Amino acid sequence: MSFTAPRPVVSGEPYQVRDVQGRIPRQLRDFTGETTFVVDVDDEGYRVCGPGVQTDEYVRVFEKSDEGAGKDVRVWLVQPGGEGTSFTATPGGLPGRC
Repeated sequence: MSFTAPRPVVSGEPYQVRDVQGRIPRQLRDFTGETTFVVDVDDEGYRVCGPGVQTDEYVRVFEKSDEGAGKDVRVWLVQPGGEGTSFTATPGGLPGRC
């Protein structure tokens, strides 16, 4: 079985979330469990699929290949973006250590 590498992203760079599960996110809880969300990378959508686990301040989403069911690709940290209901997702996985 071959594996196509995902599009490159910059570790530690926060990307604006466009939608989660096909709708505008309203709260961190929207990113928990098996999830799919789209971030804006260079004015193009980048789709992230995988399980999300919430803490008090963020959700850690474990991006998987093959529509969320394959190999681990990277970890994203999803946090409120500070603009009402906006959210950012940062590849890297650990707060303060992306």
